[in-house]
This record gives sequence, structure tokens and C-alpha cells, in this order.
Amino acid sequence: MSRDERTSQNNFRLLANVALAQGDLLKNRCARALGIAGLALALGLGSGAGARAQTAPVSVPDKSFPESVTSTKDGTLYVGSFNLGGVVKATPGGKAEQFIKPAAGDSRSTLGVNHADAMRSFGDSLLLIEGNGKLDKVTIKGDEAQIETIKDGLTEPVSVTQVGNTAWVAEGKLSYIIGDNKEKDPGPFTIKPVPLSQ
Repeated sequence: MSRDERTSQNNFRLLANVALAQGDLLKNRCARALGIAGLALALGLGSGAGARAQTAPVSVPDKSFPESVTSTKDGTLYVGSFNLGGVVKATPGGKAEQFIKPAAGDSRSTLGVNHADAMRSFGDSLLLIEGNGKLDKVTIKGDEAQIETIKDGLTEPVSVTQVGNTAWVAEGKLSYIIGDNKEKDPGPFTIKPVPLSQ
């Protein structure tokens, strides 16, 4: 078995465990969709260090309220929807298309297509999303955490993934569906690129 196959197998096991744990919390409906997403995404998860560069925001369906985003080695993005369910796939330079249909496996929301959604490893540091609109770089040194804001002014970000030297941020705008801005127009939804430096 090659190294890539072992990595994919390990990723699948990890995603399967996450899907099972979340299935208990979400009463089986979401678990079925996460199981499908986990199986599909395990085939190509990675940091995307050799991926093609893409600098334009990626549009996702209107009123999809993205909840999480992950990526594969070639720079393809996978985006879960808070209210529609399903998973949207966007290849580098291509349009977003439905990868897993909404309500697949009796699901409602697709939460956490990868991790720890709001935190990702980044070299010897971490990328951290804050709901107040920031993407931060967090470096742990001994008992201290050094925090550097990479980008501010994001609209209610919920998740981040890294492709090469770009962070892709999902702006969930969840207050427009379950918060103070409910019933207001959230505007278009995109996954935004943010340049990174190590």
C-alpha cells in the first residue's frame, strides 16, 4: 500500500469516527450525510501545497449559509450547507456544482466536512477563524500564544481551509438565519481567498 493510500485510509477512519460521533449528537439524520461526505472527501484530503493558484472568490448557491469548508490536494473546495444540507464542490477555476444533493440520506444540515472547522494547522502555527470577522495566525511558544490577525472584516466566518499559500474562508452569515438579522437579505454567499505567508 502506497503512502497516499495509507493517508487516505487514515483520513477515512478519522472522518468515519467524526461522522459516528456527530451522528449521536444529531440523531442519525445528519450522520448519514456526513458518512457520505466523509467517504468521498477521504479520497483526496490534503493541504494542497502543489495546487493551482486561484484568487477569485468562489460563489456558492444563494441562501446556502455555508457552515464548513475543506479542500483536496488539487485545490478543489468542498462546502457544507447549514440550512440546505448537501455538499457543493468547486474545482480550481471552475464553477461550484452540487456534489452531494441536499437532503441526501434524510439529512438536513451538513456540518463539519472536516475538522475542527474554525482551526487548521499552518506550518508550525494554526489558522483560526473568529466569529467577529477575523482570520488569525496563532503560534504557540511555551505557555504563550502569539496571535497575528491576517484578515479582518470578514462576514461572520465559520470555517477555513488552506490551499498552498491561500486560506479559503467560508462566511456563514448565520445571524441571517438563526440570529438578530433573521428575515433580512444576507446577500450573495462566497468562499473568500485570503493570501498567506509562512
